[in-house]
Amino acid sequence: MKTNLLIIIGIALAAIVTLSTVFLYSFDEHQYSKENLYGFSAHVFYSKELLPIMCPLQSNDCATHLQLSIGSDTPAILQGYKICNGLSCVSQDDLYFSSKESAIIPIFGGDGWKTGDKVSIKVTVVTQYDETYTRHPPPIPFYIDLGESEITEYGVIKLENED
Repeated sequence: MKTNLLIIIGIALAAIVTLSTVFLYSFDEHQYSKENLYGFSAHVFYSKELLPIMCPLQSNDCATHLQLSIGSDTPAILQGYKICNGLSCVSQDDLYFSSKESAIIPIFGGDGWKTGDKVSIKVTVVTQYDETYTRHPPPIPFYIDLGESEITEYGVIKLENED
């Protein structure tokens, strides 16, 4: 009887810890909208080779397998991203990337992620404006949920409608 009680308590504690972890990783103070006014698109790629990034001191901290390919239909500035795979998230909040042309941004922190994993991508963007216009207020950030996609091998984009 005591053994069964201990098993039930252990399972309950494991469930509480798991739910708490998922809640903490999914909690975000910003409300992300599915409305994508700027036509942003993003996709995560995985390269089999470590991609070295320029750093003052070369180390594994300056290399990653993951890249975020991003672009938009209209000029906007990407200020940050949050990419989650259900168990963990990586985010970057201090970007200033003009989306006039598509570009690739290195992603650090998704060490356990690989080709085929599902991730959700959320971005923070602002409209791009000319700073010489003195009558316009500074741009307001928009928090856009780009939805779920699959990490593909570098250079391969899997269409969502493919089966």
